[in-house]
Amino acid sequence: MAAIHLATTDEIKAYFKTTDKRFDEITSLILQQRNPERLVGKSELSDLLDCAESTIDGMRRKGIIKAYYVGIGETGHPKFRPSEVFAALKERSK
Repeated sequence: MAAIHLATTDEIKAYFKTTDKRFDEITSLILQQRNPERLVGKSELSDLLDCAESTIDGMRRKGIIKAYYVGIGETGHPKFRPSEVFAALKERSK
């Protein structure tokens, strides 16, 4: 018959301390690798520019703003970098 080992409170505290340390390390790595310039969708970009989503589509089709397609093939969803969009619009307004 196999022996059963019950964990002591010190062992449980050590386990939680180790686990918390690992989570802190993972969180730190994620924060270091995070790109502050995230991609946004049409609805969020239209809110930022205070325009309709169809305006975003029109600018994308005309090549005024660059879209990044997230997804597979033809079904990818267009995403945009706000800083690139603002720069393109600023350049166009000169």
